[in-house]
Amino acid sequence: MEPFVQLTTEQHFVRYKLYKRSEWVRDDDDLDYLSGIMGIPQADIAQIIEDCQKKCSGYCALLKQQMQPQDVLEGRSAKIAFIGDSLTSEREGYFNVIREFLADNPNIELIDLGISGAKIADAADGIYEGVLDKKPTIAHILIGTNDARTHKNAYMKCNVSVDEYEKILEYMVRLLKDYQIKTIISILPMADNDGMRRYYSSRNYWYENEEILKYNQAIRAVAVKYGAMVNEWYDETEDPKEYLCCDGIHLSGDGAVRVAKGVLAFLTQL
Repeated sequence: MEPFVQLTTEQHFVRYKLYKRSEWVRDDDDLDYLSGIMGIPQADIAQIIEDCQKKCSGYCALLKQQMQPQDVLEGRSAKIAFIGDSLTSEREGYFNVIREFLADNPNIELIDLGISGAKIADAADGIYEGVLDKKPTIAHILIGTNDARTHKNAYMKCNVSVDEYEKILEYMVRLLKDYQIKTIISILPMADNDGMRRYYSSRNYWYENEEILKYNQAIRAVAVKYGAMVNEWYDETEDPKEYLCCDGIHLSGDGAVRVAKGVLAFLTQL
């Protein structure tokens, strides 16, 4: 369990790449661009990026104690598109753990298509230009956390219903299959509402974990129907604090390693 640490506005913006909300592609290390948006010195942004990279390298080192890079795809070529939200895109997340883990393999190209705040309809809307035009051979999907979010009030309505989520996910997975793209879907993490409401106190966010279980069941149903693989990267009965960071919704280092390990395990089987 991670201690509670409130990130500064600048740290939150850079770590979770909030600047990607309006664009599919942007150089993540364009300090001039990031400085212009935030109005803070480039040196401060560079330090935040360096701190995130150091943590990510530590997570990668832990992963290498559990599996070996050379076992992934056994030297075969692959282009892998990672579709998601800030859980995918963030600098200390599982995508960057995988990228560093496979850094010495020139035959595998990884594409970060995660956008902070994205919902499944955003991913589906951009699937042609954002995914199919890049001609990946494999796609990984981890999206739905923002869909399942609600506000703590008398209405408690999720942003996107489970039924609508399942329909859109089915459309995406079916389309990927039509393009002969092998697909891995990671189940959604549970939420720690205490941590989230402490961290995002002004937003009145709330999650019903029983509802997240339904989203995960929808993921499994779609995967079975279209032959996709499901990354069951945690036990749904365990305390989510075991794999979440202190904000109650993003992944901790342990969570990032778990997702990465699950994805890589599937890649060793392909």
